Amino acid sequence: HPGNLVIALSQSGETVDVIEAMTAARRLGARLGAVVNTPHSTLDRLVDHRVHLGAGPEQCVLATKSYTAKVAALLLACHAVRGTYDEGAALVRRAAEMLACMLEPASTTVVEELAQRVYRADHLFVVGRGLAYPSALEAALKIKEVSYIHAEGFASGELKHGVIALVSEGTPCLVYAPADETRADILSGAAELKSRGAFIVGISPEPDPVFDVHLVAPDAGAAAPIVHALPAQLLGYHTALLRGNDPDRPRNLAKSVTVK
Repeated sequence: HPGNLVIALSQSGETVDVIEAMTAARRLGARLGAVVNTPHSTLDRLVDHRVHLGAGPEQCVLATKSYTAKVAALLLACHAVRGTYDEGAALVRRAAEMLACMLEPASTTVVEELAQRVYRADHLFVVGRGLAYPSALEAALKIKEVSYIHAEGFASGELKHGVIALVSEGTPCLVYAPADETRADILSGAAELKSRGAFIVGISPEPDPVFDVHLVAPDAGAAAPIVHALPAQLLGYHTALLRGNDPDRPRNLAKSVTVK
């Protein structure tokens, strides 16, 4: 409707479905905004308002740093609307410091060792709840795009509605278990998976007996999705290398989808 604001999120600014949707919104009288990583792209030129991510060119076909930058931009936008921009900026800065620590050899070595244990798997599942559920979907997407392992993300509350039937002995399951109100329920779901033979990888601030491997993801509060993205990106990268794949150029993928 006239007066509405429609916001598009895009790395390339050239994906045809996004451009068509925004053009349709313009015809209906909406104002257009974009969070986009590529200045002067078609989307960037089309909209009335824009936020440039400034993440720099994505050398890999997969969106990694631009995804992280988008999450940070959206968190800042939410706080700006609430009038608490400085609080949001502090959350993002703190998350950035956490990411730097997670890239230290002590942490990345654990991910490399984990890749050695899971790279031959045919299937891998990622489980999250609440704010961690979208992170589970993103993690599964990154891992399957680059490693070609069949990976899927699920809400932990849906495990017994069919998902758990897919788990067999040794199936890798990544479990996001943040230090929030969802932790107890997620750990309960992880125990259910483990009892069916799953190999449990906990992505969490603290270890737990149910974890076979623990990847430390510090408690970032509302900025948790920024921190949660990195372990899956690193695992996908190292798994791809072990499977002989080029992580920068996965098969059949393109940086932007310019055809219908």
